[in-house]
Amino acid sequence: MKSAVFYLGFLAVVLAILLGLSIWKGSEREKLIAQLTDDNTQLQYQVSQLEEQLNPKGTEEKTPQSLLKKELDKITRLEEGTAGSTLKAVTVSANLLDWCTETQLTDEEIDKTVKDYYDSLTEEEKQLFAKHTAILKNYAGQIITGEQGIETLLESAGNPQQHESYTMEQADRLWNAISKVLI
Repeated sequence: MKSAVFYLGFLAVVLAILLGLSIWKGSEREKLIAQLTDDNTQLQYQVSQLEEQLNPKGTEEKTPQSLLKKELDKITRLEEGTAGSTLKAVTVSANLLDWCTETQLTDEEIDKTVKDYYDSLTEEEKQLFAKHTAILKNYAGQIITGEQGIETLLESAGNPQQHESYTMEQADRLWNAISKVLI
């Protein structure tokens, strides 16, 4: 009788352990499933954001001219006298140099696009465009020549350069087109 009670007690303990393991594994499994579901949802959101950036809805086709206008707009919209404005200017200058290095537009196409952009500006925007062009051209020249101190600014700005070096000839294609409309 004692052995039967012992065996029944032992069996009850084993069943309790098995039941406990089953419940524990079930809750762990549920936690893992919940975590994987959350991770999947986050990844789907990130993928949709990347797709939106690559193919924004309702926007015009990205032509070389529209990309140039986007860069020209950065000149007009440059903020001055605010916290980080120098770093923003260095970043825009590096972006302009990247554009100059990568563009396939001819000089005539650059001239026409710059003129069309400039003609679309208000008088106040034209003044800002001229003022900001001088600032950005100065920083671009420093980036091209590797002037002392520019490397520190570039590093502080998050090293926005996409190329290791630039030439004045590449940059002058854009600066010359801008100079023609500022005369």
